[in-house]
Amino acid sequence: MILAQAVIEELRKRLVVLPPLGVIERLCAMAVTRAQRQIFTRLTESLSAEQKSQLDGLLEMREGSSYSTLAWCQWQNKIPQKRRLKNPQAA
Repeated sequence: MILAQAVIEELRKRLVVLPPLGVIERLCAMAVTRAQRQIFTRLTESLSAEQKSQLDGLLEMREGSSYSTLAWCQWQNKIPQKRRLKNPQAA
C-alpha cells in the first residue's frame, strides 16, 4: 500500500487525473513483480549450475515432513532461544 500511496502522491504532484484505484493497484503489482524478477536475476546470474542446484534443493520436501528444508530453517529461526529469553540484549 505504501507504493500505491507514493504513486498517488506523485500523480497529484504532477496534476494528473487519478485513474481508478484498481488501475493503480495493478500498476503497483506489475512494478513489484518486475522488481522481484530483476533482483532474482541479479542474485543468481553469477551462480554456477551446482550452486543453483543446491539452492533448488532447499525447496524440496524434507523426508518425513510436510516442510521444505528452507521452510524448516525459517521456522527454526523463529523459535526463541533460552539465552535470548534470559537476556534480551544478547540477541
